[in-house]
Amino acid sequence: MLIFSLLALSSSLTIPLKLSKVSLNTEGLSPSSLAKIENYYNTKYYGDIYFGTPEQHFTVSFDTGSSYLWIPSYECTDCSASNFFYTNESSTYQSLVTDVTMKYANDNVTGIASLEKVCFRDSSHLEATNVLFFLVHNTSGISLPSDGILGLAFSSKLNGYLNFVDSLKDQGKISSSYFTLFLSNNILGDYIATEPESSISFGDYNMSLTSESDFRYVRIYKKSGYWFSGLDKFAINGKTVNLTAKYVVFHSGAYSIQGPQEDIEKMTDEITKKAYCYNLNNYIFCYCSSYSGYPVLNFTVDGKTFELGPEHYTVRAKGWCMLMFESVENFQAIALSQPFLRKYYSLFDLDNGLVGLALAVETVKLQNSTTTTTTTSQVLAFGAVGILVAYLVRKIRKQQPEADYNILAS
Repeated sequence: MLIFSLLALSSSLTIPLKLSKVSLNTEGLSPSSLAKIENYYNTKYYGDIYFGTPEQHFTVSFDTGSSYLWIPSYECTDCSASNFFYTNESSTYQSLVTDVTMKYANDNVTGIASLEKVCFRDSSHLEATNVLFFLVHNTSGISLPSDGILGLAFSSKLNGYLNFVDSLKDQGKISSSYFTLFLSNNILGDYIATEPESSISFGDYNMSLTSESDFRYVRIYKKSGYWFSGLDKFAINGKTVNLTAKYVVFHSGAYSIQGPQEDIEKMTDEITKKAYCYNLNNYIFCYCSSYSGYPVLNFTVDGKTFELGPEHYTVRAKGWCMLMFESVENFQAIALSQPFLRKYYSLFDLDNGLVGLALAVETVKLQNSTTTTTTTSQVLAFGAVGILVAYLVRKIRKQQPEADYNILAS
């Protein structure tokens, strides 16, 4: 089974999370090209990508939980996508004939293994040829805010082929196989933009996105094919809590902190000890006029401790907080997903099997005074915070992974 949900030499690529192009102002950062990216309610981060000759436009979610790149075929009748790939319109398309099925929770995504030129239009030099991707013809009705997914785990899962990042290095477009990820916070979609905008950079990094001078690196179990590391200890406000999970996985495609049911219950029980909370469809809502009284979580990973406070592990609106935790069957690890990655600017090094983490700069939100804000405010005013957020969670939940963490034992 696959982990799913929900980047130099002469050039590198940075994709910001919003409509307008911005310039990077960091000394030593090589010239970068910028493209439009969207933040879908803090659950998916996706942007523009182009396939074929001539180019056909798609959007893809950036997911460290898989190695697979896929987009929908024009033959897909149940795809919710806006754009579809037409093989007869590309002179560089090659079919490998083989059908591959990818597992999503209770649904399957099936596509034909193929090779194609893949690029970002805003960087003429940052493209790779003969990139392995899957041309999907059946999704079992799975709904995504993007057309497809760009997997950012290791190439070892691709049966001898290289993933997109490794292809860029192999073809001399970037000097090293690594990418950096900065995720902003825009949970209810009430903001027309955030500063800095969310971004993913292939073969480059931007230290203006962190308040620290350098990354702290943790080692990854490369043989797993995914971004696993050892979990040495977990504590809440300094008090050790014994978990069954002995590993963490860094997963940008998941909207909540995930793990074995026993471990998630231990975490939420400790967090809610002194709070007024209730359970709605297995999601916990707590009264929180402020964050005071809510504990800080400490994850010690490969000998280094990283904190996560309530402003990151909850969604807060109108005096209520929803805890962003979810138990998943057959999990043998804790998924340090989007709530964690919004706090830490992260560098994923495929060459050396490392993840670097540095405190991200605080996101400044630019308020939108038009329809979206008004609509959300009206809903909140009627005391429907729980219903609103629960609806959002249920809508996104179908996109979350069914994962097999036993791969560490292989």
